[in-house]
Amino acid sequence: MFLFEGPGIQDEPLIAFGGPLALHCRYHLLFAAECEDPGGVNHSLRSVAPWPYTAGTTFTFTCSSCYTGGGTITCQQDGTWSTKPVCTGNEAKLRHRHVTT
Repeated sequence: MFLFEGPGIQDEPLIAFGGPLALHCRYHLLFAAECEDPGGVNHSLRSVAPWPYTAGTTFTFTCSSCYTGGGTITCQQDGTWSTKPVCTGNEAKLRHRHVTT
């Protein structure tokens, strides 16, 4: 038997072929919202998440050493991301970095 699954299909095959002439189509109407790639946040590293980015997917942004802030965003049921965090420069650390480099 060959199973083909598509986005939004949960726990059931979209199309299943089995036997010489058997063709079964099943529809599962619980489609999850998908969010576009959220991009990055300046001066940060972003965690990894598998695509597609469906409702409940999270990304964590960790600010570089001379910056504070960061945080997590979540794909919402309406296909949008929660508010992106910001990485703000720590002036004392930035000054020290420029003096020592």
